[in-house]
Amino acid sequence: MKSIFLNQKKNKNLILFFSGFACSFKMFEHLKYDEFDVLIIYNYTDNNADFLHFLKVYEGIYLLAFSMGVMIASKINFNINFIKKIAINGSLEGIGQKSIDKRIFKLSIKNFNLDEFLKAANYLEFKEFLNYDFKEELKNILALSKEKSYLKNYDKLILSDKEHIFKKLEKEDFYKQLQKISSYHYCFKDFKSWKEIIF
Repeated sequence: MKSIFLNQKKNKNLILFFSGFACSFKMFEHLKYDEFDVLIIYNYTDNNADFLHFLKVYEGIYLLAFSMGVMIASKINFNINFIKKIAINGSLEGIGQKSIDKRIFKLSIKNFNLDEFLKAANYLEFKEFLNYDFKEELKNILALSKEKSYLKNYDKLILSDKEHIFKKLEKEDFYKQLQKISSYHYCFKDFKSWKEIIF
């Protein structure tokens, strides 16, 4: 896993954001930070969680997770009482009966096409910032999905009406509140700030 601060101004509160598969931090730079520091986790080609030491200095931490990041965040033993946990167009299970079928996911590893994925997910314009081994990332995500989950639920699920990668989200029960929005899988073009997503 790679991490980068989009904003590090010694604010009291941190937004810890787990992006999805095949994502770049560039995809989220347009969002206003307001009074938050923002730490983004991306590129899941390995499980190196060397960002954890950054979290100790904050009074409050909001966990946001997008797409496959919803499942990936659950595999880390944070031992933190998050102020709020928000899932965006992603499943806590990630890969399985309730989510993306394991057989289909394995076929995706074999036949992955970046252009097709980015078009379907609504962020083809960020292709130039994506230049790592996506098949390796998919393999690692599959391995991670079999690991123990420490996080059992999210406070809120933000679900786009044109979501098509995770098709069964509304039927799942890992979230306490559902917020429906008119958007696509990558829905961040429709937000102007991180605060807008949280509240």
